[in-house]
Amino acid sequence: MVLVRTFGSAIRPLDAQPALFLDRDGILNRRVSDGYVLDPDELVMLDGIIPLLAEATSLGTPIVVVSNQGCISRALLTEEKLDAIHRLLLRHLAGVGVTVEAIYVCPHHPAAVDPADRSCDCRKPLPGLLLAAARDLALDLTRSLFMGDQQSDRQAAEAAGITGGRFLLVDGEAVTAGLAGEFHRLLLRLRAPT
Repeated sequence: MVLVRTFGSAIRPLDAQPALFLDRDGILNRRVSDGYVLDPDELVMLDGIIPLLAEATSLGTPIVVVSNQGCISRALLTEEKLDAIHRLLLRHLAGVGVTVEAIYVCPHHPAAVDPADRSCDCRKPLPGLLLAAARDLALDLTRSLFMGDQQSDRQAAEAAGITGGRFLLVDGEAVTAGLAGEFHRLLLRLRAPT
């Protein structure tokens, strides 16, 4: 089971289009010391990445968040509380000109309370979240871009077909001019006709 919340347009293109995939923690919001943001009050946004995301939105590039949130299956957080955290995150992003099409969440974890939630095909580094988003939103993974801060993000991207230098390892707290330039170059390449 993948938890999915869609927020963008319900109109889907006839041809698959590229997207910008983002990890959540460490990219959009600060990581917390004990591992999980468990309450909206703990959500601290990282604004360094915002100009890049606003550029993607202005060019019409769908933005999809893909996040491991094993705190659900470990009974540390309810789906309702996770939705409240995501509503706050989306409100902040919308306020600065960033549109997110959907958030895909893997709730599974090897230490889950229920043994049935201990294995899955969606927990990064597996590609299930990306594959589900591509199927649901008519996205072309081979032309998409992924920004993450962990090797498991890179592995999931590669397993889903996001290769050829289209994965950016990013520290959401320290976006450099070099990263911004590379992102801009890749984003324009995504938008170029095939």
